Amino acid sequence: MAKKSATQRDKTPNSPWEHCPWEEADAYAIQALFRGDATDVQQRRAMNFIVNSLCALPHLAFDPKNQRNTDFALGKQSVGHEIIRLMRLKIGQLTGEN
Repeated sequence: MAKKSATQRDKTPNSPWEHCPWEEADAYAIQALFRGDATDVQQRRAMNFIVNSLCALPHLAFDPKNQRNTDFALGKQSVGHEIIRLMRLKIGQLTGEN
């Protein structure tokens, strides 16, 4: 079986625990975000990679052949949903500000 290229972004792993495809720019963006010196573009790229690729939110979590795969995938997606929830949270409403 041929090794998957890091640039095959449209390919999804066969199992939810397999590493997702990534590009060099994704790794740079994640590292810069972690260091706290990411550019605006890197910040968006890192968050998109985390939510869409690592948490696999655009994909169906259900595996009709394996309940454990479904459970694992749903766990990953739960993290993504919490990140999205916090990104959309209107903090001003919590603090009484607009």
